[in-house]
Amino acid sequence: MAVSEIIRIFVADKQQFKTIMNMDKIWIVLQESNVDGELIIDATPCESLELAKEVLEEEKEYVLNESFHYSRMSDEDMKEMEIEETDTRYYINDPYDDYYEDIKIIEKTIVKDKKMS
Repeated sequence: MAVSEIIRIFVADKQQFKTIMNMDKIWIVLQESNVDGELIIDATPCESLELAKEVLEEEKEYVLNESFHYSRMSDEDMKEMEIEETDTRYYINDPYDDYYEDIKIIEKTIVKDKKMS
């Protein structure tokens, strides 16, 4: 049995809705955070890959400089973290505690529902 993935995007206003409905693709910055075993998932829709990369970089900087867990670590502690990074993904894992951040860009084709046009 094939599994289909549906991502519903909630928009802030009619203008953002119109913009998205005129696009064929959308880029989503998906951030998965594990904080003491609690899984938190945030998704930010972006109109272009370039914008998605900017959002990914902002989220990465927030995790490293302002989040409660990683921002308090010394440089020596940060060397112990498992880190994977590409231009479309940033992953950091604390191997000694129950924390990780996985921020990635996913590209999706927009399927337009005729009822919504």
